[in-house]
Amino acid sequence: MTIALTTAFGGVAAADVPSATTFELAVQFDKADYGSGDDVSGTVTIKNTDPGSAHGAFVRPFGTNLSTWHFDEGDNEGVAVPAGGTLVLGFTASIADPDQPIAMTVDLKASPNLPSPTLLEAYGTATVTKVTGSADGVLYFDANGNGQYDQGEGLAGATVKFSGGVPYHDEPLLTTDSDGRFAVTDIPAGHYWPTVSGVGGLVAPSIDVHLGEQPQHILVEARHKVSDTLDASLALNADTYVVGDIAHVTVTLTNTGEQDLAGISTRCNQAGDQDQLTGAGTGWGDLRRGGSGVIVPADSTMTFDVTEAVRPGSGADGRVRVVCQFGQFGDGFETGVAVSNTASAHVTS
Repeated sequence: MTIALTTAFGGVAAADVPSATTFELAVQFDKADYGSGDDVSGTVTIKNTDPGSAHGAFVRPFGTNLSTWHFDEGDNEGVAVPAGGTLVLGFTASIADPDQPIAMTVDLKASPNLPSPTLLEAYGTATVTKVTGSADGVLYFDANGNGQYDQGEGLAGATVKFSGGVPYHDEPLLTTDSDGRFAVTDIPAGHYWPTVSGVGGLVAPSIDVHLGEQPQHILVEARHKVSDTLDASLALNADTYVVGDIAHVTVTLTNTGEQDLAGISTRCNQAGDQDQLTGAGTGWGDLRRGGSGVIVPADSTMTFDVTEAVRPGSGADGRVRVVCQFGQFGDGFETGVAVSNTASAHVTS
């Protein structure tokens, strides 16, 4: 359902700011009814009724029974609508309570300042149907290294905890059977992030399991820690830089193990310091944060020349630093990573 409401906008000359009649506003969910574990999506449509001039405004959304929401653009930001044109903003959201309907209200403001007159207000609603979900899975270690689960590779006696769902909660702990199998049945639908413990020196990935009306089958592969066999070192190519210089970093990765390490990428500056390189730019190639990663062959050393501009924060601190974690992040392995040394250099004004 979509309902649009017009709020009078008085006391300000039309020449100074757009008026309520400048725009038409509507909010629409993509479905009239959602399962309680569904991902919610919809659109906000802003039409500029003035054929002669572009106009700007500010979008202020308010969700009801939505735990989180995200707009493609314009969420608490200014938007510009071309003369006589229409701007459509997509949004996504999560349901908070499976027993209540959802709503999205959007105010269109003339200014980001508070208080600011509301030009228009619109809202959309949708119903929610309570749903449960089920899943069975296998926790395993790929003993023969063929990249898949084979009979006999299941890990028995490990603990699996499902956290998530709508509403968010922790399910009772599960223990894998002699074949590494586990199952949950008729639990609240939604996104779950199973965590695994009791697998000795192995680590398990962080995965997102979306449970709904259709049963899910999950394969969870535990692996050796990357840090067991990967050594990482970093070196900057100069002793002194100025802000904006392109710093070259030599990354040396040594795999002392008997198996190739695939999908190795980096996460740098986990502390969020202003003087550290981030490892996120294209100059880091496939190693960059969110990149596809590189393969470090067994019993070998590889070096990479990566680049990144020295950040303004380094000028304030008088130094630039780089320290990174290296791991199989793309496969969901957040722990067991290799941590490099800290390389540093002076930064002058």
